[in-house]
Amino acid sequence: MLTVYIILLKNINHQYEKLDILINNGGQFNLDFKISPIGYESNFSVNHLGHFLLTNLLLEKLKNTKESRIIVVSSKVHDYIKNIDYNGLNVFDKKNMKFYCQSKFANLLFVNELARKLDGGNCKVVGLHPGVIRNNMLTYFYNNNGFLIKSIYYLGYPFIWLGTKSNFYGAQTTLTCCYTDFDKLQNGGYYQDNKI
Repeated sequence: MLTVYIILLKNINHQYEKLDILINNGGQFNLDFKISPIGYESNFSVNHLGHFLLTNLLLEKLKNTKESRIIVVSSKVHDYIKNIDYNGLNVFDKKNMKFYCQSKFANLLFVNELARKLDGGNCKVVGLHPGVIRNNMLTYFYNNNGFLIKSIYYLGYPFIWLGTKSNFYGAQTTLTCCYTDFDKLQNGGYYQDNKI
């Protein structure tokens, strides 16, 4: 992962004078306990540490670009976490959902701290919840659980479909944050359903 970021950084610095928007949207939802190549639980490593590293590697270019923005795609599951157990980030837990939730909570802590540091400058940072999206992550969750959860998923799929968003509609809040006038974008704000 680090190698990919370093190559990306070199290419961006070599090819582009400015960077208008950075969208941190890559992520994973892995219920199996795994340690990443850099030594941290994989959900936390991919969903938070990767974004943290990439943002910090590109931060000077973003700060030197007029009216740039950093958009961090998080999730409403951060509500299930009140603090991060830093000592337990690499400790096996049958409730591996907590690692995903912690990674999304960490995203928003990062948004808040970075917004404080960027306040009044050329760059703003926001966090957002895109909604519950009908994508591979949702299917993975249901398919990698027990028979009861799978049964509920397949029997209740019409209701799940009604309560979730397509990828197109899931992208709308991100696009709103991309195209909102810089003066109206709330630094450190948390957006959901196209509004703060």
